[in-house]
Amino acid sequence: MRTAVYCGSFAPVHLGHIGIVKETLKEKLADRVIIVASSDYWNKKVAIDLDTRLKCLKLYESEDIIIDDDIKDNEAPNTYTLFEQLKIKYPEDELCLMLGADNLPRFANWVNAQYLLDNYPFIVMNRDDYDTVDLLNKLYKKDYFILNCDNFDISSSYIREHLDDYCLIKDMIDEEVVEIIRTSIVQ
Repeated sequence: MRTAVYCGSFAPVHLGHIGIVKETLKEKLADRVIIVASSDYWNKKVAIDLDTRLKCLKLYESEDIIIDDDIKDNEAPNTYTLFEQLKIKYPEDELCLMLGADNLPRFANWVNAQYLLDNYPFIVMNRDDYDTVDLLNKLYKKDYFILNCDNFDISSSYIREHLDDYCLIKDMIDEEVVEIIRTSIVQ
């Protein structure tokens, strides 16, 4: 079974994230997708706490969309460590790394980048402002799939700034997600 691993902050999870997952499954690039919300997005400060983000992500869980709420995975210090942990949990699966093209220019600086390049296929979300194929060629990456995501370019920062006015973000995020976030902020 090919299992795509989509990790990030998901602060908050929005329709772009879910659209990417659904498109990956629709295009049969993976049999299922595991979404891993990182606790601190590897040294980025996250505006929404992990428990709230996991609760929001759980809204989208299904047979082929798995939300990884194992704190050991959520707190993995880097992608390499996360994949080592997931390899143990899913020994029969072919794990693939889902990432945006915007990660490719600095991918060589990731912990054990060469190991990830050599051992896992990539599903890369194409972005208009990046030459995805050229960047993959510069990394000597051969086993990859490109997912065109023109309709999924949504700003999490913009959403966070406008959580008080759902009318401004209603085309970007589910109202139930906004309500979960608002409730967690009040507590």
